Amino acid sequence: MSCSPWLRWLSFVCYCCTFWLQSPSTASSLAFISSHSNLHRKRSASSLRQEPHQQEENIQVFDAPKECPYSMRFSPQRINLTRPKKLPRNNILGLPSFFPGRRSRFEQAISCERLEWCEETDGLALLARLFHTAATAAENNLVMAFPDASSYSLLHNAVEILGPYAPQWDLQIIWGPLPHMKFTKTLNSDSANNNQHDRAWVDSETHQRRTQAWVQRLLVTHGICPYTRTDTKSGQGISGVPVAPIAYSATPATSLLEIVSVALTTIQHDMLDVGPEQTSSILLAAPEFDSRLEEWSGPFFSILQACIVAVSLTDTIGVVCFHPEYKVSDGQTWPGFGHMHSVPKLQQLTDIESWDEAAAGGAWQRRTPHATLNVLWAPQLALAEKQRKTTSLYRENIRKLVHGIGVENLQIDLERERRLFEIVE
Repeated sequence: MSCSPWLRWLSFVCYCCTFWLQSPSTASSLAFISSHSNLHRKRSASSLRQEPHQQEENIQVFDAPKECPYSMRFSPQRINLTRPKKLPRNNILGLPSFFPGRRSRFEQAISCERLEWCEETDGLALLARLFHTAATAAENNLVMAFPDASSYSLLHNAVEILGPYAPQWDLQIIWGPLPHMKFTKTLNSDSANNNQHDRAWVDSETHQRRTQAWVQRLLVTHGICPYTRTDTKSGQGISGVPVAPIAYSATPATSLLEIVSVALTTIQHDMLDVGPEQTSSILLAAPEFDSRLEEWSGPFFSILQACIVAVSLTDTIGVVCFHPEYKVSDGQTWPGFGHMHSVPKLQQLTDIESWDEAAAGGAWQRRTPHATLNVLWAPQLALAEKQRKTTSLYRENIRKLVHGIGVENLQIDLERERRLFEIVE
């Protein structure tokens, strides 16, 4: 008894599907897809979720060491910028936006332990306040109201950026009767405190002076940065760029959420509010992160960059990572935003064959007395890139640091700066 043609065809298709599903490569691919989907679903429940990263550059690596300094995986911030940008204009309980009684009527309409009435409507100021509230609030139920919020996307993006790193909070955006964000403590709030005391806080001025001493030694005296010729101003030698003061600052912040808030506030006040004629760059020291390189170089800069993307400032400012234990990526993992080129990329740019020489030379350009955020004007970075000879600059800097000064002397100088103005009892 013969089968009809369509039944024979169906049997053939089933056989092919069974063979494909049983193949090792297919099983591996399906396992990866499944694990990636699970990761995406669980992402908001963990402050440091592990997931694979893209490579920094498409460079073949042959003799890389087995261990990479950036072996830890963290949740990179991928925010959705395609949502409608404008909120529907809501009248609070029938009252127009300019009515003076809006706040009291809103308080009557909701129930919470504390209400924050946020006059900040957009930009870094709003994000800074949001991170500060998440880091410091002690209440179990609080509300942040945004009476004049105009950006639908920004509030959604703020929750996406903050959520994975604030497991102590259940965050909810509610649009009526007025745009507001509700913070509710979760069951694991007691174990979510990530404050860590790394070093004894001295005072802001001391930490700023240590950073300034590093600028004078490495950037000015040794000439590592051709556009910084004094320890107070930078921008020299770039055609079309005003020479302006360097804004030094320091913070005792210990938690990841709080340092993000401080960084955003500093960028707003010291750069965006005053312009490039008043500030050439920012150097913000955070001594409490001096022994927390992975947290500083990974999650912190990923969150910071996501905030900059969310408020459309990527063409205005750029962030650069410095740390007393700074290391250069091996090219197999992606440490995040604001980092030195990987070792293979440095070798490619400079024709330096020695892996150790390229790694050390790249790292010592980024080792400061304390964990430090450097903020620069993006248009000035673009101009400097056009006017300088990048390849020769990297080559000269690496050879000057490794062979001219020597790694041992660089370490001695750095340790001396870390102890400058230390109070001895």
